[in-house]
Amino acid sequence: MNARVLLVDAVARTVSRDSPYRRALQAWADAMDDAASAEAALATLRERVRAARVSSADRARRAYDARAAGQDDFARGLLDAAHAHERMAWDGEAQIAEYERCCAALRARCDDLDAVARREGERLAKETRRMEEPVALGPAPRDTGHAARGVER
Repeated sequence: MNARVLLVDAVARTVSRDSPYRRALQAWADAMDDAASAEAALATLRERVRAARVSSADRARRAYDARAAGQDDFARGLLDAAHAHERMAWDGEAQIAEYERCCAALRARCDDLDAVARREGERLAKETRRMEEPVALGPAPRDTGHAARGVER
């Protein structure tokens, strides 16, 4: 199970639903999930670009072999496919740069939300400690002995 989910669930059991700390922690967990999804998409795109480059190089090699064997029409088709895969790889590289910027922005947002959640947690802890402190009522009244003698003040 995801550590973020465990943390949010643990907090959910101890603070009220409308607590700013709980909302901040939930926002942070959601942002972390978004960042993880974006990074997974980035990894998938990188793999596709790598596969396109490998495919382009393979088709180009096969095209040169076909041309050497005198199969010019086949070689032209393979070179066209190699160029198409190379264009896909270049387009993918541009998308990777954009995805990296998005991932960096999401991570920065996670850091901001983490700071907010920490501040709210510290504020809640301070508030809880203050509520748990014994209330000082002041000095106890002195017994003047009047009550024992039946004299009212």
